[in-house]
Amino acid sequence: MSSLRSLDEHVTIAGGSALQDRYLSLAIFPAATPVPLEVLTQWWHSAYGWNRSAVRQFCRVLADRSLVSAYLADRDAILLHDVFRGYLRHLLGDEWT
Repeated sequence: MSSLRSLDEHVTIAGGSALQDRYLSLAIFPAATPVPLEVLTQWWHSAYGWNRSAVRQFCRVLADRSLVSAYLADRDAILLHDVFRGYLRHLLGDEWT
């Protein structure tokens, strides 16, 4: 999955590093369930210092690279496809818990 590998190599977000790890962290959310950006903002602000703008930018990047099923701007959420979630859990192995 070259889009996933290229996150850290070709995407720049203010205050952002280890973007692939942030994407992998989405494996904790249920598939086909909208994940509110507010939840991601609180979580990633606490863990990485990201503000709302950085979270929105990253979610748009994920959508542009087809790494999420949808960026639901009208609902302020992203949607992770079950196949992507399964792949992310596979990549994480026993570490996802």
